[in-house]
Order: sequence, then C-alpha cells, then structure tokens
Amino acid sequence: MDLSQYLKALEAFKAHDPFMSAQLMEVFITVCLNEGQSAQALELQLAIPKSTLSRHLGHLGPRYRRGAQGLQLIRLEENPADRRSKLVYLTDRGQALREALIRA
Repeated sequence: MDLSQYLKALEAFKAHDPFMSAQLMEVFITVCLNEGQSAQALELQLAIPKSTLSRHLGHLGPRYRRGAQGLQLIRLEENPADRRSKLVYLTDRGQALREALIRA
C-alpha cells in the first residue's frame, strides 16, 4: 500500500469526523475486523482502558458524551450468553465506511 492510499483512507474517516483521532480509527478498524466480538474482547485486543474504549464506542455509536450525537457507525447489542456483556456490530453507515476504506 502506498502512502496515497493511506490519505484516501484518512479522507474517508474525515468525512464522518474531521477531528477523528488515530485511536478512534484503530477502534473502528478493529471492530471491522472482529464484528460481533464483545466489548471486553476488544478492550483486551486493543490494550486500552475500559473507560477509554467505552468513550470511543459511544463516539462511534449513537450517542457521544453529554448527549451529543455519535457517528452512528456501530451498534451495541446485548450478548445472549451474558446479558452484562455487549457485542459490537457495524451499522449500515459503518459498513459503508468499511467499504470505502477497502476501496482506498
């Protein structure tokens, strides 16, 4: 992959949030690669604190901090095997971003 492809991928992210951090991009890409995985598994895989992951999932999801609207790229669903746990999936909007990243 040449550097121009990285710029195209960054442009796809910027279309959703011009100030998106690299760590937030990493969380989104990890969800893309592990859709349906639990938030706890993502926390271990990314090696970030639970509070940071929770904040990032909120930003990528329907509701961000202080009631602000999130990016609506992911959704959290209750884990049927453990109701305390949440599974992370892409929304249609998230799937569209994933496809844009693949094409970049």
